[in-house]
Amino acid sequence: WVIRDDLLSEIARRQPTTHARLEAVRGMDRPGYRKLFDALAKVVKQAQKAPEDSLPHKVRSPQHPPQDDPLSRILLIALANQCAELNVSLGLVGTNSDLLDLVRWELEGRKGPLPLLMDGWRKEVCGTLLTDILEGRVALRVINPKAEAPLAFVKVEEGTGR
Repeated sequence: WVIRDDLLSEIARRQPTTHARLEAVRGMDRPGYRKLFDALAKVVKQAQKAPEDSLPHKVRSPQHPPQDDPLSRILLIALANQCAELNVSLGLVGTNSDLLDLVRWELEGRKGPLPLLMDGWRKEVCGTLLTDILEGRVALRVINPKAEAPLAFVKVEEGTGR
């Protein structure tokens, strides 16, 4: 263990090449991380010089219908609450794109490749809950607006809508 996964992801996204920019990454202000700044900046610079054909190809998601946006937003709220409750970094569990993939997969009758949020540990953390919400088996309810995880997920009684 050298550095947290969420910080590595943020460094990859921002690509800081100076001490000042590394220090600006939230969470990198720890004294133990400062000694890594030179090595991290060097790795980022090397990665920026990597030839395009040596990088993995980005997979473009298909265009999604308009209902995907509100559904993925509801799922984002549920996912953020679940991550807060379990003290897991939201950025490590999934992205907006991952939520859209899950919505499309569910609305298309679970055809196509298994979404990231339904695979392995992510399924255990959130996948089943998110599909239960999409299928109307679970409703969100505010239980304590002052809590770090203010929502509860309540099973809906079959045929009653409540």
